[in-house]
Amino acid sequence: TYLSAVESQAINVNCTFREGFEGRYYCLLTGIEVLDPTQGVIFGGDHVGDRTDIDVNVVEIRNSNTPFTIPEIFTTFPNIFSLVIQNSRLQSLVIPETVQLQNLDVFNNNISRIDAGALSGQRELVGFCAMQNQIQEIDEDAFVGLENLRRILLINNRITQLAPKTLHPLPNLELFDIERNLLTRIEEEVFAGNPLLETLYLEFNEINEISPRFAANLLNLNFINLRGNQCINRAFDIDDDFGRAFLNNVLTPCFNNFNGEVPEIRRITLEFQGPLRLFDEFGNLIARVD
Repeated sequence: TYLSAVESQAINVNCTFREGFEGRYYCLLTGIEVLDPTQGVIFGGDHVGDRTDIDVNVVEIRNSNTPFTIPEIFTTFPNIFSLVIQNSRLQSLVIPETVQLQNLDVFNNNISRIDAGALSGQRELVGFCAMQNQIQEIDEDAFVGLENLRRILLINNRITQLAPKTLHPLPNLELFDIERNLLTRIEEEVFAGNPLLETLYLEFNEINEISPRFAANLLNLNFINLRGNQCINRAFDIDDDFGRAFLNNVLTPCFNNFNGEVPEIRRITLEFQGPLRLFDEFGNLIARVD
């Protein structure tokens, strides 16, 4: 049953409060409909034991028709560090700078764009999940100020491209999952600001062009999934330099299709003392200088 508010009437909403794992204290909300952001919302409900609103650190909303984030959530529960809005009709994403979330999960909503400033000031944010929305575009400055963000999940949206500097403000990013979108190419600069990236999911896009230097800065990358793309249909574990060389070899068709500017290859001089042995990715000796 939806609880709705219209014509500026305040709405009273009752939380189902419950204890969770590792000290988490939840306010669970189901079936909320607030169509005017100027309408007031009052949260109530019976707390567990001697708990109060101050103790709530997780707010979870399900099956809501409200198209925006309700501002009273953040004033009623000032210590919230995790916000979950799932299976709802959320259209716009704005989190006030006064709030310091660690996790934001907006799975299965109607968000079509992530604007610059939507997550402004969320310096404690570690995980961001916007799976299964209608996202077509991410503003190039959408992630500015999120230096601690480590995980981004954008699975099953409609994203056609990533602006070259979109991910640059995220030096601690470890996992980026943008599978099942509409990407067609990967530019050289896209991951240039993410030296700690370990896991990259790009499967089931429409990728046909990849810059030969797309992974030049990804020295910690240990897994990349490129299944279901036009120029490549494989997943790779990258355990060592041979694995990286093998990846680059298999990606040659994608590199050949790349229509962007690729820096000129530099000549390298190698100085060594004693014998030199070169092996292929399978550990076979292919060259030797005594």
